[in-house]
Amino acid sequence: AKTLGYENYGELILDVTEIKMDWLLNFADVINKRTLDPYQKLVDEYKLDENKTEFNFSDAMILIRKYYANQLVPEVTGDSIRIGMKMILDKIGFDYDNLPVQFVENEMPPGVGGQGIAVQIPNDFRVALLPGMDFQTWMHELGHGLQAMHTTIQSPILKEYEWSLGSGCGGFSEGMAEVSAKISLNTEWMNQLSPISEDEITEKRMNANLYRPAYLRFWLNLFMFEVEFYKNLDQDPDELKRQLTQKYLLLDNPPERVRPIADMAIVSYPLYIQNYTIAEVISWQVHKTLNEKFGNKYASNAKVAQFLSENFYNDGGLIHWQERLQKVTGKELDLDGYLIDSGL
Repeated sequence: AKTLGYENYGELILDVTEIKMDWLLNFADVINKRTLDPYQKLVDEYKLDENKTEFNFSDAMILIRKYYANQLVPEVTGDSIRIGMKMILDKIGFDYDNLPVQFVENEMPPGVGGQGIAVQIPNDFRVALLPGMDFQTWMHELGHGLQAMHTTIQSPILKEYEWSLGSGCGGFSEGMAEVSAKISLNTEWMNQLSPISEDEITEKRMNANLYRPAYLRFWLNLFMFEVEFYKNLDQDPDELKRQLTQKYLLLDNPPERVRPIADMAIVSYPLYIQNYTIAEVISWQVHKTLNEKFGNKYASNAKVAQFLSENFYNDGGLIHWQERLQKVTGKELDLDGYLIDSGL
């Protein structure tokens, strides 16, 4: 990496995946500053409620799990999953029955719930999922497929095959997958797919925002480990993890090792974890644009498929992902808007 003019390997990896190191550090810094006080308040209230004098990793995980416990997930299982996917995609203008996609449920590597693989863009997409995965995970992996199956640009290098470093921005690909996943969380579809009232939907969304600082700082802790580790490969990775866990989760006594250093995600696709946080913002931004363009019933508007295809899928990697967002939504990645909408 240094022979090519980069400070370290991490900077090289980010650059070839259309993210600059300075940009990512600023992205992380904004999240850190905007979530610090709300998260500190959650920690203080938790310690008071639980009559604790120290806040440790297990306590932090309780706050993080409260965010996930308040996530809206359609209660769709078994054969109803494919029926639900077909209902949603047909409504927004995709022809589900004629999509060149195959699904298989099978055992997966540890930590992997689902994986979408483009065998040949745009004609062959496969999805493997761990048995029993929730409807939103199915919709997420299908979202990867929608992008691949509607990429019509002829240049092979611009088709953006995932798992090929330099083929595109993983954050954008994950963002497109989350756009699909979150269509099912639209109030209109939640009312059809799950026995949950609008009051319950509103309450869960409010609670999710309450605990969102814990969620964002948890992921900040994960992806900043790689960023900081590549700056000095001689440092003790366990000690670095301790320092970052203490910094972002505000622990009084960070454990010696909170998770294994040998991580398949780090080895198989270096500096990828931040893409899930970037994707969260992209999905929010695209859904906001869909609502502005098609109204609050956009999740059943047959023009949505054409809009997504023409603006996000068809021309692959021809346009930089930030330029594409600017062109379609009016802004580059709108972290500030996402945080404001989340009450941060």
